Amino acid sequence: MRAQGMQYGNTADFATEYIRRHEALIAPNTRDAELGMVIQRARGTRLWDSTGKEYIDFDGSVAVAGIGHKHPRVAEAIAQLFDPALDTIDFVEATGRHYCFDITLAGKRIEVSEAALAETLIPCVFNGAVNDFCVIPTITGKLAVDGATALTLKMRPEKTHYIAFEKAFHGRLGFAGEYTRSKPIQKKDYPNSGITVHHLPFPQTEEDLKRGLELLNYIPLDRVNAVIYETVQGEGGINKVSFPRMQALLSALTAGARERILVIADEIQSGLGRTGKWFAFQHGPIEPDIVLVGKSLGGGLPVSAIVFKKDMFFAHSVRGILERGWFSGTFPGYPLGSAAALAVLGVIKEEKLVERAEEMGTKLATALGHFDGNTSNGALCRQKGLGLMQGLEFRKHDSIPDPKRRNTVLMALKNAKPLGILTLGAGIDALNPTIRFLPPLTVSREEIGYLETTLAWALTKN
Repeated sequence: MRAQGMQYGNTADFATEYIRRHEALIAPNTRDAELGMVIQRARGTRLWDSTGKEYIDFDGSVAVAGIGHKHPRVAEAIAQLFDPALDTIDFVEATGRHYCFDITLAGKRIEVSEAALAETLIPCVFNGAVNDFCVIPTITGKLAVDGATALTLKMRPEKTHYIAFEKAFHGRLGFAGEYTRSKPIQKKDYPNSGITVHHLPFPQTEEDLKRGLELLNYIPLDRVNAVIYETVQGEGGINKVSFPRMQALLSALTAGARERILVIADEIQSGLGRTGKWFAFQHGPIEPDIVLVGKSLGGGLPVSAIVFKKDMFFAHSVRGILERGWFSGTFPGYPLGSAAALAVLGVIKEEKLVERAEEMGTKLATALGHFDGNTSNGALCRQKGLGLMQGLEFRKHDSIPDPKRRNTVLMALKNAKPLGILTLGAGIDALNPTIRFLPPLTVSREEIGYLETTLAWALTKN
């Protein structure tokens, strides 16, 4: 219980007391007690802590707040599902019952159903007739990765080998954990899930491609089911793929296997407009068979989806292979999540946030590019990224990775006045320590300008 007399907000003591309670009651996770802060309010691009200090959310809560925190359209959708005066549904379990009902958003009647969500999402992902594709609704990125893997195994159970990439992050535990190769803590003490994953260098340079092609000689290519990749690796350090080199690698894989190897694009962090396209893979010529969507899709609620081409089933029908019950759970496709996702997709379209992300992404890249090669106080920085998915990597003059400087700058940005700036670390400390910038797509020119000014100050800190 809260200590007697301890009031919410406006005291540093509250944060200290709450963190003490949290550490006593909640098992260790990724929340950081050393930050010494408790967030109490959020709206748009801003967050406020228990002392009342205001921050610009430049990590977008790890890309979840794509359209900003507490967007009125999402709030309107959610409220209608819980309004006892309306003929709507708050929840219906997913193991047998369909649902379909209407709500009103911005004066328009909107159908809430899994089918309506699929009909709205598919054209954002793929070109072609909607009925040529299929959607599996679920609730987290990790479950989307696991579901996509299970999908490929249902189709070709004899092929249990997969290709993933160094520095990749696709989730923790299960199949997703097998693909991840970012930090030791994400792999430590977990048994194998039953598939064999081969990690290749992420193809950015000619050397990466050369090593990757050499490593193919050690892989039983006729047993490879699929390749999974991020167009821009987020957790791995904002590493952007080279499309020609990825194409060359995929061509070599297909030639070696002598049949189609499926391609899974993990767009959970990079999708839904973040890079200036609906999905980051759309910047290049590689069209995947399966696309994973998540994070910002629910506007703050847990919603994800697997979107796939029906033709990957070759001569078989989807329902001939995927029998009822092969993939399910209590919450996948739940009404509240579907309503929120439909609201999010509507906002992205109506507010032209994909186009805005392209424009603001150029401004953010330019702002961070001013520090490219910066040597202030010993820091050597390198800007990288795509759209509103940007990074700043830290090294010393001798090119040795400098995670200490990265962490100092992160803390200085948080402590800045009058507005703090919240960002995230990324990359591997021993290889590419990076600050990750994933602001809401609604970020303003003024906020990017404030980041640039504040970052220049933060780089002078020891």
